[in-house]
Amino acid sequence: MASRGLITMLVRKISNNKIAVVLGCLTGTLLWMLTSGMVNSSLSMTASASAAVNRDGSLIGKQLFRRGYQSVLAQGCIKNVLIFGDVKDMEEWPELQAITKIRQREVGGAWNGQIECPAYDCNISLTVGANVSLTDRMDAVVLGMLPKVFKTHLRELVQVEPPTGQTWVYFSTETPFRVTVWSKSLALRQLKYHKMMTYRRDSDVYLPFGYYREHQPNVNRRVPKSHNHAQGKDGLIVWIGSNCFEVTWPRIPFIARLRELLPLKTYGKCGELSCYPQRSERCNIAMRRFKFYLALANSECRDYITEKFWANSLGYNIVPVVYGAPREDFEKVAPPDSFIHVSDFPSLESLAEYLIFLDQDDKLYNSYFEWRKRGVIGHSFPITPTTMCEILPHLYNGTEQEVKRIGDSQWYNGCRKPVQSVNGFVVERQYALYDAWRPWKLLDSR
Repeated sequence: MASRGLITMLVRKISNNKIAVVLGCLTGTLLWMLTSGMVNSSLSMTASASAAVNRDGSLIGKQLFRRGYQSVLAQGCIKNVLIFGDVKDMEEWPELQAITKIRQREVGGAWNGQIECPAYDCNISLTVGANVSLTDRMDAVVLGMLPKVFKTHLRELVQVEPPTGQTWVYFSTETPFRVTVWSKSLALRQLKYHKMMTYRRDSDVYLPFGYYREHQPNVNRRVPKSHNHAQGKDGLIVWIGSNCFEVTWPRIPFIARLRELLPLKTYGKCGELSCYPQRSERCNIAMRRFKFYLALANSECRDYITEKFWANSLGYNIVPVVYGAPREDFEKVAPPDSFIHVSDFPSLESLAEYLIFLDQDDKLYNSYFEWRKRGVIGHSFPITPTTMCEILPHLYNGTEQEVKRIGDSQWYNGCRKPVQSVNGFVVERQYALYDAWRPWKLLDSR
C-alpha cells in the first residue's frame, strides 16, 4: 500500500510539471525500495498502477518502468500459440530443427516450449501437436508449417470455425501445388485463416528466404578490394535437386537438354553426384568451384525466390541462373544485375551460348558481382524460434477479424497455372509437355 501511495503522489507531481521534483522523488523511491525490502512487492505491482503513470504522459516514468521491470512485463504478457502438426514431422524437417531445440516438455504426443520476444514486450508459450482439441485456449493457431499433417487432418480442420478471440495464421514456405500434393486433397481451398505468413511480399507477415540491403550512405566502411570472381573456378555450371516429381513445369527435361549443350554437373537425388552432409564445409568448397548455379524453383509462382537463389548461389559467390518466379519479382528483391533469368532467352541454345560467352570473358562475368560494392545479402531461412514473434502484432486485439479461405488467397492463386491435381508431375509427363513449354513471362500466360 505504501508503494501505491508513493506512485499516486508521483502522478500528481507529474501533472503539475514539476520535473525536478519528480526526478528526485523517483530516485529516492527507487533507493528506498532497494534498501527496505520492497523489491519483491514492487515487482508485483499491478498493471493498472503502471498504466496510470504512463497515461499521465511521463516519458521518464515510462522508460524507468520498462528498464526496471522489463522482465516482469515480458512475464506478464504471454501468448499461447499452437503449431498444428505432427511432432515427428518437425523433428525430421531440417528447416525446422532450430524450433525443436526450445522443447521443454512433452505430453501426449505434443510438446511445449518458450520463446522470448523482447521487441514486443511479450513471450510465446509454444505448443506443437496434431490434436484439434489443443486449439482450445490458444491465442493463435499456426497452420501449414507442417503441411504433411493435412493428409490425415485436413477434412477435420476445414470443419472447424475459428473461435472469437483466436487468430488462425496460415504459414507456408512452400507453393500451393506442393502442399496440395502432400495433402492428397483439394479441400485445402476450404481451410480458414485470418492472417497469412508466407514468402509472398503481400503477406501479413512477409517471410522471405533472404534479402539484400544497400550500405547506408555517408557511413565509414571498408571498401571491398578488387577481386576476380572467376579465379579458381574450374567448373562451369551446377544444379542440386532432391525433388524430381513435385514440380509444376518440365524441370527434369530442361536439365537434361541443357546437359547436352553444357558441361552441367548435377547433384542430389535427381542428379548423378552427391555431397553430404548438405551445407557442410566440404559441400561449400565443392560448390564454389562453379561459375554458375541453376536456381530453378519447383513451381512457377509469384515471389517464390528460395534458398537456391540466396544461399546456394549468392552465398557461394556464384552467378545464379534463375527460374520459378518471373523476372520482375527477382528485380524487386535481388541485388541489382546479380542474376540471369531463363526467360531472357528465346531458346535453351541461346542461354547456353551466353553462359559460354561469359565463361570466356572475366570482365563481363565479374560485372555480376558489382553489387557487392554497394550492399550485402542476408539469410532468413531456415527459420528460428524468434521468427514466431512476428505474428504477435497480428493477433486478436478486440477488433473483429475477417475469416478468409485459402482458396481465395493471393498465395493460392499466385502461380502460373491453377492448382488442379493432387498428383505429382512425373518425369514421363514432364517430357511429354516439354516441347510445348515456354518460360513464364508476366505478359505471357502460356
